[in-house]
Amino acid sequence: SDGNALYHCWGRDKERIWRRYEAAITGAGRLLRDTGNDPATDNGGCELREYTDPFDGSTRYAVNDMGVHDFRMTDYPDLTTAEQHYESAVRANGHA
Repeated sequence: SDGNALYHCWGRDKERIWRRYEAAITGAGRLLRDTGNDPATDNGGCELREYTDPFDGSTRYAVNDMGVHDFRMTDYPDLTTAEQHYESAVRANGHA
């Protein structure tokens, strides 16, 4: 729901585009790292996934940061940058 999210730039097709990315990332994508969820503290988990972009076929990396009462998925073109963001998100959510 962030105003800076790419989702808001996709116009009328945003739901269809998002469904294709979501299927590629969470359906067909490969989970590389995961903290799990902790319902006792209301801290969501963090995930790092490798996936194939459904539009151009490139290998991409997504960090799902469920945070506290929030969900954010950030896409990266390279694993090194994605891992750095994943580790920062893990520390910020108190999983480290």
